[in-house]
Amino acid sequence: MVKRNQGDLEIQRAMAVAIASWGGMLVLLLILLCLTVIVTWPVLDAEGAAGIDGWFVSAMVLVAVLPTLAAFVHRRIFHTRRAERGVVTPNGYLLASLIMWGGITISGIWAAFGALMANEFIPHVIPLLIATFLLLGTWPNGKAMVKPRSRESDDDTELFHIPPEDE
Repeated sequence: MVKRNQGDLEIQRAMAVAIASWGGMLVLLLILLCLTVIVTWPVLDAEGAAGIDGWFVSAMVLVAVLPTLAAFVHRRIFHTRRAERGVVTPNGYLLASLIMWGGITISGIWAAFGALMANEFIPHVIPLLIATFLLLGTWPNGKAMVKPRSRESDDDTELFHIPPEDE
């Protein structure tokens, strides 16, 4: 049995918070997507194709960089918060997941803000769609809290073999 600290959440509670947080962030991005379409779609018909500006470039950079950094932090938290049996504590799972989803959501909010400020549908909707689909792909499943990571794979030389150097 994995020891739990006094302040640790239970797995069910951590999953409930994770699902509510993820769902709230997803609903927020979907509302922003709908708002962006409603506000900027008529402008597309009136003015034709839109150009690329600073809002679009900053949104694309943010969508590329922020989720990547969040994924790195997510992985580091999972690595450091593993218990002796190879599972992540509920607190660690929730912290890492909130950082990951928060990074994706912030980049989506910035993309929607850029589209609304530039008042252009295309190309500004692209980073917002990317952020929305990234968030959809990271739904909370909780496997890291209940399914132990195999420690045997770390020592198995058959899984990863470095060939000897030829002299």
